[in-house]
Amino acid sequence: MIQRSTSPSVELSADVVASEATQSTEQRRFQAKQAQIEAYKTQLAEQRVLAQDFERRFAAAVDPIERKKSQLSLAIILYLDSRLDAKGLSKTIRAEMSEIIFMISHSLLQVGMLTNELSVLETLQAKHGKPSQEDEGVPLIDEIDAIFQESLRADWSEQAKEQERTAAKVAHLATRAKKEKPADADAEQSLREVYRRLVSLLHPDREPDDAERLRKTALMVEANAANAKQDLLALLQLQWRVLAQNSDAIAQITDQKLRQFNLMLDKQLSTLERELSSAEFKFRRNFGIGQTQNLQAKTLNRVLRDHVNHGKDDLEQMVDSLNLIQDDVGLKYWVRAQGL
Repeated sequence: MIQRSTSPSVELSADVVASEATQSTEQRRFQAKQAQIEAYKTQLAEQRVLAQDFERRFAAAVDPIERKKSQLSLAIILYLDSRLDAKGLSKTIRAEMSEIIFMISHSLLQVGMLTNELSVLETLQAKHGKPSQEDEGVPLIDEIDAIFQESLRADWSEQAKEQERTAAKVAHLATRAKKEKPADADAEQSLREVYRRLVSLLHPDREPDDAERLRKTALMVEANAANAKQDLLALLQLQWRVLAQNSDAIAQITDQKLRQFNLMLDKQLSTLERELSSAEFKFRRNFGIGQTQNLQAKTLNRVLRDHVNHGKDDLEQMVDSLNLIQDDVGLKYWVRAQGL
């Protein structure tokens, strides 16, 4: 995954720069959009590869720690449950212990790490879920969820703003496309024409040579996939490959046809931009990566180390907690420290 700008920068070759002087506006637009689409596709592919690698490494490094934390949490609430009837504990302390057991058991059920202990957790949650909580108007767990949701909204305010900006841009493009509806319809017709021409050129049943039939079958698979995605650029590139044409083929397309193609490429660019924004937002949200942090290998390695170190710190604190609650004095101190 890489840090990207709204429009990827594209380096033009000397030949392209030299030829721009003789090109029409629509030809220049077509080439620019073609380069942008290829850059977006490259970014999206790199983003997916890096994200998959990070998710694999994250699971390998963090999941074992989270599983140990879940096991320690279960050990703590089982001990608390066994101590509820002990002498020397006030009614207030026992009530707070019960609330702690309820919240932790609920959290463990949500995390889903202890699949072999589901019945134990469900029993604890049912045992310590108090009807009085419902009488107060909002159950305790609903209050916890509300606090969590509010915290999540605050943490991701920047991402939400970015999503709003993207939505506004998409709406603007949709409004513009609506105004240009006749041309848009022509563009879709152009895509169908390109596809039909490819079907005619590549139809494998019309090819007597076995090797050539296999080659055309493979190309037809590409054409069908591009048509399903309404990927005009891929269809055009495939057409040029089939016809053994070079980049001069663009010069032979009329401006009217290029204008129609450019409308289709606008749609494709918007779709790719949304895919990139959505993938980046989900990745940041899932792993707690701030909006200002660059999504590059060095940064991701640091994020992973931080998760591992924080997890190990949590484990040490939980072990200390389990030891602390073994006597009444330590138990009372620990329960009050939870702040319930």
